[in-house]
Amino acid sequence: MTWLGTTEPGVIERLEDEGRVAIVVTEAGEVLRFVLMASADYLTVDRSARLTVRR
Repeated sequence: MTWLGTTEPGVIERLEDEGRVAIVVTEAGEVLRFVLMASADYLTVDRSARLTVRR
C-alpha cells in the first residue's frame, strides 16, 4: 500500500460489506480500513493511503 507517500507492505486481514471494505494490517502493526471508491481503487476515508495488491 502507499501510505503517507511511502510504500509499506501489509496483509489483507478480511473483506467486509460484500468486498467494498478491506481491513489491512501493516508490518508495523497498524490496522487500516480501506473503502472501494467509484474509481475502483481502495482508499482510506481520509485518502492518506491507497491499497495496491501485488500477486
